[in-house]
Amino acid sequence: MIQYKVITFLMFLAAMLCGCQKSQVGQQLDLAEAIMEERPDSALAILREIDGSALSGEPQARHALLLSQAYDKNYIDLTSDSLISIAVNYFSCSDDEYHQMMAYHYRASIYLNANYYEAGMRDALIAYDIALKLNDATFLSRIETVIGMLYSNCFSYNNAIDWELRSLEHAKIAKKDEWLAGLYSIIGSEYYNLQRFHESIEYLDSATLHSPGPDIDIMEVQYLSNCFLQNYSTADSVLTEIINAGFQPPIRVITTQAEMHPKGALDSLKNYVIQNGLSEKEINCDYAFTLSYLMAGDTESALKALRRHIIKHNQAISSHNSDVLEKAKLIHERDKAFKQSAKVRAYRRTMINSIILLFMTIIITVLIFFQLCNHHKKNYLRLENNFYILNNEYKNIHTQLESYKNRITENQDYINTLKAELDRPHAQVTLLNDQLKELRIKSYQSFMQQFSWIETLGTIFLDSNMSSGQKDKEINNRILKEVKAIFTNNTFVESLPGIIARYDEGLMNEIRSLPLIKSEQEVLMCTICGFSPAVTGVLLKKSTRAIYSLKARIKGKISRIDIPAAHQLIKVLFT
Repeated sequence: MIQYKVITFLMFLAAMLCGCQKSQVGQQLDLAEAIMEERPDSALAILREIDGSALSGEPQARHALLLSQAYDKNYIDLTSDSLISIAVNYFSCSDDEYHQMMAYHYRASIYLNANYYEAGMRDALIAYDIALKLNDATFLSRIETVIGMLYSNCFSYNNAIDWELRSLEHAKIAKKDEWLAGLYSIIGSEYYNLQRFHESIEYLDSATLHSPGPDIDIMEVQYLSNCFLQNYSTADSVLTEIINAGFQPPIRVITTQAEMHPKGALDSLKNYVIQNGLSEKEINCDYAFTLSYLMAGDTESALKALRRHIIKHNQAISSHNSDVLEKAKLIHERDKAFKQSAKVRAYRRTMINSIILLFMTIIITVLIFFQLCNHHKKNYLRLENNFYILNNEYKNIHTQLESYKNRITENQDYINTLKAELDRPHAQVTLLNDQLKELRIKSYQSFMQQFSWIETLGTIFLDSNMSSGQKDKEINNRILKEVKAIFTNNTFVESLPGIIARYDEGLMNEIRSLPLIKSEQEVLMCTICGFSPAVTGVLLKKSTRAIYSLKARIKGKISRIDIPAAHQLIKVLFT
């Protein structure tokens, strides 16, 4: 039993640690993604600390995507798609279109680095379609740049310029001013490749305005364009800027100088190859050496270099044929059309199923309606039958009622006959009424005598504790007992409203309208009749102290009422 509890505890602890680890990885990924644009080097350091092989599902795919993005932003060119494909395989099957777009974009960039242009174009176009759907100007600019570079590497410079101009417009919309210098420089280089040197210089000048500092790529193409336009003074000033900025003149600049200084250009070229660890068999080097040897008069060496250059150039053209991009584009359009057709077919199937479902619903509704109608018809027939039965019962009851009315008429006649017989002894009834009047008069006289006696009694001080002698106490106590015995049933107190109303009906109405409880009304009426607190206490079966308390409460209540009768009642209570 103890071992079982220990194992359970350890499993729970492991689950908690695993959950904490996953939570920590999620926080690291969130932090890396948040600082990716501003601090890509820090984002790369955070992502390198995470073991992606220990992850699975969405965290693993997100880690692979962000790490590929961090390598790209730190100018570390990847040529293997093993990492980014983890992200592509996961997000391509999810509803997260934003990360799906990013995954396809960065895999297209990797394919561009690896010279897999057809695969790169397919992924770039997929990412571009998603970016258009999301209306994300930032990623539209990035993807258009990749597509432009794919066309440029395949020597399709016009298509490259078209996509790079789109990228420039989207960069302006996204307010990515730091991208403008690079985009202007790329477009200027494309115009140079097309030998449209004036446009090249125009865009390169714009690149210089937006560049934070000297840029060797910009200055190289500026120098070459001005040389081809025979603006030698401007070209020399650009070369001076290159040297003053601490840059070594590139191969193409040295090659161009060979026209004017063949021997110096050849020495500079050999020195450049040695310093940069290049081989003379590099394609650009071959062309540069060909021109330099030719201008220096070494025809044999120039011919060897030219042969190497032609072979490599032809190989580059065959491997970088723009037809593969058009093929990839056609495949993408075909796949997109197929998907659209599949969506249309799915929509039609949905519509057909909906119509069938609606038709079945209508049929079921009609059947239910007829069933309900049949049911209601049966209920109606049953109710009609019940009505017929109840109507017959009503007629029978009506007949009985008429019979009862006739019997009531007969009984009424009989009662009238009896009443006439009872009215005959009129003398006896008159005598009885006279006796009743006499009894009422005697009762009223007795009541008035009682009232007179009580009013007289109101002047007697009944508090036995205040008497001076034992004899006086005995007398007062005896009187108190007699008074209490007389008013045990409270008949007099209950008659007070009638007595007051007889003398002043308006005053009694005012008393009834006051917010007083029954006992407070009784104390107020006794006070109005002139009874002392002691007599009032006897009448109401309360102590004298309680009567004083009630009078204080009455004063508090009626003093808040702004009517003349209230002030008059306060005077009656405390004068």
